[in-house]
Amino acid sequence: MENRLRLLGVPTRYAADGPYELPSGQATHLAAVLALRGDWSTRDDIVALFWPDVEPQRGRHNLAQLLYAVRRAPWGSDIETTPRRIRWTVPTDVADFRTATSEGGWQAAAQAYAGDLLEGVQEPGSAELAAWLATERQDLRETWKAVLLRRAEELTSAHAWGECASVLRRVLASDGL
Repeated sequence: MENRLRLLGVPTRYAADGPYELPSGQATHLAAVLALRGDWSTRDDIVALFWPDVEPQRGRHNLAQLLYAVRRAPWGSDIETTPRRIRWTVPTDVADFRTATSEGGWQAAAQAYAGDLLEGVQEPGSAELAAWLATERQDLRETWKAVLLRRAEELTSAHAWGECASVLRRVLASDGL
């Protein structure tokens, strides 16, 4: 598993020289935002998401400091920057999950979902970033539950009762009610 970013479950970067678990905090939040967007984001958009209540100049300084730290980490050295934009085009498990789901690959999608988005990472300090993260998590979790139900339908059609029961137990275990 080379050159991949796992964001479902404990965030981990897989590279040629080994896996790197991402730290809990803003660096991982930035990595997730950039990786999930997959294309150029303006620095001003990132500043507004991470530091909405600070002066723009201070926010840009904060972003520059955070980018410096991330790019020095062995897992984030390939983040691309220009004076106005940032991107990280690393393949992710979230993209794999969404692709499998859109193609009806219920088994592959069910296997790709290893846990909630950024599991174990501290909650963001910014209300805007926290709302973005909550929305992404909820969307992925609901999609995962729908995937499991579709997988259970496949297994029912194949008369694979034991495996179907196992999949349905996962659905029940994920619902607190």
